[in-house]
Amino acid sequence: MGNAEQKNVKRKLDELKRITGLSFHMDLPDTEGLSDSEAEEAASYVLHQLDALISSYKETNSKEAIYKRWITGDIETHELIHTAKRFHVPLSARRAVFLVETKETMDSSVMTILKHAFPDTVHIWFVPMSSCQMAIVYTFTEEPTEDELHSTAYLVMDLLNTEALVRVKVSYSAVTEHLNQLPGAYQEAGLALNVGKIFYPGQYVYPYNKLGIGRLIYGLSRERCSAYLKEVLGTDSPDFFQPETVHVINCFLDNNLNIAETTRRLHMHRNTLIYRLEQIQKETGLDIRQFHDAMTLKTVLFVINYMKNL
Repeated sequence: MGNAEQKNVKRKLDELKRITGLSFHMDLPDTEGLSDSEAEEAASYVLHQLDALISSYKETNSKEAIYKRWITGDIETHELIHTAKRFHVPLSARRAVFLVETKETMDSSVMTILKHAFPDTVHIWFVPMSSCQMAIVYTFTEEPTEDELHSTAYLVMDLLNTEALVRVKVSYSAVTEHLNQLPGAYQEAGLALNVGKIFYPGQYVYPYNKLGIGRLIYGLSRERCSAYLKEVLGTDSPDFFQPETVHVINCFLDNNLNIAETTRRLHMHRNTLIYRLEQIQKETGLDIRQFHDAMTLKTVLFVINYMKNL
């Protein structure tokens, strides 16, 4: 192996030592008796293997990769402590996990805009979890209020909607006190995102503690859901709930069963709305104008939406 190749090998071994903290020794292949092309091929192979080793180590031990392992819990306690010390991250701190999800693949502009808006990379980490999902770990110097958490989530949503022209949904967890609690916070934010998308599709921000009846229904088996629908409607596959009917029901419920307000919102004549409500009662046996039946019908719609996502 020529002097130039030997210098390249030494440079790459030094790079490995720098990023790993370990010393490496390599027995270089004996190229005596080989033709120039064979010797060059052998040297190229060694350099390629060293490049692959360096690239692999950087990929699995970069800040981004370590943050992801902290968030998912894919790390042992001793390694958590070691890597936290290595990156000068305190174990005890007030942190919350925000999950940002798009329908399409996030491009580099999303990360650029977020880093520009939140330049404090010491207290705010941006960690891609998949091509369509990113986790933001936000460290607070003081105990944040519920309003502060909600405002932060809305800020992220508005920022990406207006700057990146990307429609996103954002969920967030409770505040944790220790680095080893991040996996639980990530799961909590993930649950909020999943429940929110199914049961509250008209919303874009999902707090961990505002999931309502959706939290109760989420996780039920298909068999239990089917049994409930059969008990209430007599069938587990009702075809009456077309989008227009569902829109009328939701609008009526959102307006506290107020016919006058609902007609204004729907731009519908009062008699037409009453006729629609009577048709709903005829098909379901539930008089949505009565509070008890209205709540039952709301639960039915939740269960139907949930079953569509099973």
